[in-house]
Amino acid sequence: MKKGYIWLAPLAVLILFIFLYMQSRGAIEAEHAAKKEADRLAQVQKNEEIERKNKIAIEQRRIDTERKKAEEKAEKERKDAEAKYLEELQYNLEFASRETTRYTNVVKDLTESFDKEKESQKAADDAIKSMRDEKKSIVEYVAKAQANEKRLKELLEKLQKLESDRLKAAAAAK
Repeated sequence: MKKGYIWLAPLAVLILFIFLYMQSRGAIEAEHAAKKEADRLAQVQKNEEIERKNKIAIEQRRIDTERKKAEEKAEKERKDAEAKYLEELQYNLEFASRETTRYTNVVKDLTESFDKEKESQKAADDAIKSMRDEKKSIVEYVAKAQANEKRLKELLEKLQKLESDRLKAAAAAK
């Protein structure tokens, strides 16, 4: 009987091997599944980290883009304001130049007009002086003429008196 049970030992070893194999296979599969799950979780975590970093990078890029747009807009507004200021300054300079020219011409015209008026005033004063001198000479002439007339009247009266005396003397002598 000893020979009959010989096959039992290898069978028991085989069963024990199958049992241990199954248990270790379950453990290996569980370990392999755990490793796969750990790798999957690590990959998911890595993907989440990459996604989070991408979101941060995208947000940072969006913020940078908005900041650049704001800076460009501010720069454009500054340049537009500067251009407008320079345009207004140029307009004011041209306006001041035109006004200066206009006022210079007005002053020149007024000066010429004033000089003409001065000359006219001087001519009028000369004419008035000449008229006064003429009036004075006329008054003197009239005074002399009146004095001459008075003397002539006196002389005529004397002549008439002499004539009447002569006529009276000739009538008396006759």
